[in-house]
Amino acid sequence: MNSSESHFLPFIRGEKPALVIVESDRFLAVIEEKPLVEGHCVVFPKKVQDTWTDLSDQDLSDLMVFAKPIAQSIQKTVPCVKVGMAMIGLQVRHVHIHLVPIHSADDLNFTRPKLTITEAHLNAMAVRIRQNLT
Repeated sequence: MNSSESHFLPFIRGEKPALVIVESDRFLAVIEEKPLVEGHCVVFPKKVQDTWTDLSDQDLSDLMVFAKPIAQSIQKTVPCVKVGMAMIGLQVRHVHIHLVPIHSADDLNFTRPKLTITEAHLNAMAVRIRQNLT
C-alpha cells in the first residue's frame, strides 16, 4: 500500500474521532478536511479496495444505503439545492464517495482550489451533521 492508500486509515483506527459523522462495522462517514464547499463529507468502506468496481454488488449497494441518510443530513444542515455525489478515486486508492452540498454542477469541480477551514470549524460542522441524522 502506498501513502495515498492510507489516507483513511487514521479514521479507521479511531485517531480522528471528532471528524467522524457516523460509523458502522463496515463503513465510515467523515467530514472532508479539504472540502470543495462547507459540509462536504466522504463515505468509505473500512476494507481497503481501489475502486467502486472492485466492490461486490452487495457491498456497493450497502455503501450507497449507508451514504443516503448522511446526504439527507447534509441537506438539512447546509443550505444547498441538493447534495451531489462523486466517486473520483484518482488521488486516494481507497474507494470512497464524496457527498457535496451543491448549488450548481461547478460545486463538484474537483480541480478548483479546496477551502481552508480550521479544525474547530470542521468539528462543529461534523457535530451539526451528526445531530441532523435521522
